[in-house]
Amino acid sequence: MIRRLIFLAISVLLFLAVVGFLAYRPATVTGVHAGELASSVGGAAGGGSSEECRDLGNGDWRCHSSRARKGAKPLTYRVHVHGQFGCWKARRTGRAGPRTLSGCLTIVDYF
Repeated sequence: MIRRLIFLAISVLLFLAVVGFLAYRPATVTGVHAGELASSVGGAAGGGSSEECRDLGNGDWRCHSSRARKGAKPLTYRVHVHGQFGCWKARRTGRAGPRTLSGCLTIVDYF
C-alpha cells in the first residue's frame, strides 16, 4: 500500500515537472515557428505586435514589429534563435543605433 502511494506521488510530481517544463519552453517539442516568434519579439519590443517573421535559415529570422504607439514607425529586427529551447536574441536594423532584445518562446506566445 505504501509503495503504491510513493509510486503515485513520484509519478504525479514527474508529470507536473514535464508539463511545467513544456509550458516554460514549448519550442523543445514544437520547434520555432514564425507566428510564435513574432509574438515573442513583438512583446519584447514594447508590447507592440509583430506582423511577420521570415525564416532566413541557420536559426536566423527577420521580424517586423509595429509599435504600440500611434504614428510610430515599424521596427525591423534580425533575430537569431539559439539552441532548441526557443531562446533568441534580436538586433534592430534600419534605424540609428542598434537596439538589442532577447527572450524565449513561452506558452503565452502560442495563444
